Amino acid sequence: MLERRCRVIEIDQGRALLRAEPGSCSGCVGCAGRCSLLLEGEAEISVALTDVDGQLQVDDWARLSMHPSTLRNEALLGYGLPLVGLLLGAVLGYLVAAPVGLPSDFSTAVAAIAGTLLSLSVSKRHAKAVLRVWPESLND
Repeated sequence: MLERRCRVIEIDQGRALLRAEPGSCSGCVGCAGRCSLLLEGEAEISVALTDVDGQLQVDDWARLSMHPSTLRNEALLGYGLPLVGLLLGAVLGYLVAAPVGLPSDFSTAVAAIAGTLLSLSVSKRHAKAVLRVWPESLND
């Protein structure tokens, strides 16, 4: 589990503003806390509260966490799906160009752009919240 220790700065209308504790990243050994995956330095992030998060109060310590499989799945959705859309759009544009009588380069480029934009819109609609906030007492 990728985790970062944070302080609750503010709670307002179902959202919490968190400030990351410097050097509190854990869960991987690749960057020794130098990545920006779970905030950088003392960065602040606003997150939506859920049932468990409702136990949080201002000035409490909490853990911002993400499961590694969630990171992989969201990366595939965010990067893989647009790549597939680009390739499928290009192939479809090329195959449609000859029977219709369009220049193959033009139709391939237009269809590749259309496939990329369509798949980007699908990936954005299906993206999930990847970070979860847990009160510090539930992690001990």
